[in-house]
Amino acid sequence: MDNNGHYKCQALLLRVSAKLPGGRFIKIFSPQIGVISCFEQKGKAAGSDNAFTSLKPYFLPDYSYVDLDLFSHRGKYYLSDFSVIYRFSLLTRSLPTLAATSLILDLLTDLATDREQARKLWPYTLYALSAVDKSAENSVDLSVVRGIAATYVLRALAESGYRPNLDLPSATTAERTCFSFAAGSLQTYHQTEADSSLTSVQELSGNCTNLLRYICSCPVQRLYNIVISPELSAYLWHFAERWLAYNLEKEYSGQKSLDELQKDSAAFLDLAAQIALKRRERDQGAADKFVLK
Repeated sequence: MDNNGHYKCQALLLRVSAKLPGGRFIKIFSPQIGVISCFEQKGKAAGSDNAFTSLKPYFLPDYSYVDLDLFSHRGKYYLSDFSVIYRFSLLTRSLPTLAATSLILDLLTDLATDREQARKLWPYTLYALSAVDKSAENSVDLSVVRGIAATYVLRALAESGYRPNLDLPSATTAERTCFSFAAGSLQTYHQTEADSSLTSVQELSGNCTNLLRYICSCPVQRLYNIVISPELSAYLWHFAERWLAYNLEKEYSGQKSLDELQKDSAAFLDLAAQIALKRRERDQGAADKFVLK
């Protein structure tokens, strides 16, 4: 920001939060400022009711990575101009990607409480949205989308002071391990049973523990390069949901939507399997009628 209150920064245009006769409020996320709402006035001399100060059309591309010119006055922000660097155009293509995007951005809003946190979470948010956007290029795989969302939840929480303790120096390779959400750490079953208050636990396999360690420590550029099985993705999602609920005591609409989509998907697959079984039985029955005795 210069001495006159002008900002030049990169940001994510999240959505138009309100439209008024004289302009519109736009919700943005910037590493320099955080999550804010800024106002863009309509241009009085532009000769069009749909023209704004920035001379952009009334339509605003949601979920766009942009360069912004902002002006700050009396604690409020006004948009002077913007140029789109990249638009995440596929985030709204399907219900799973839209739900994951909603979860990512709602959690971001709660965690980016100051400018230091905004700077810290900026790259993780960009890479997460990019991964969700890329997942919709061909056909949307719900397990992949949930895995991306779970990865963001865990890393964003870790970067915000809610890092799970996944070290277990006293364990042997033969001991079964689990994660105690009450203690916030990895434990052996023997340790857990010794403390009756630690009732909220989840068993972790070696693969899952290694995946959690990787998510909480790897460079952001490699965070979404790993390919995991649908089973491990489901386990990761379950862990992320419980860790989120324990630390923030909150459930997000995008999170509930992804759960409902998973239930619907499981019900659909079960129905499809039943239909396929009935068809095989019918075909077998028809074939038996024509078997020569």
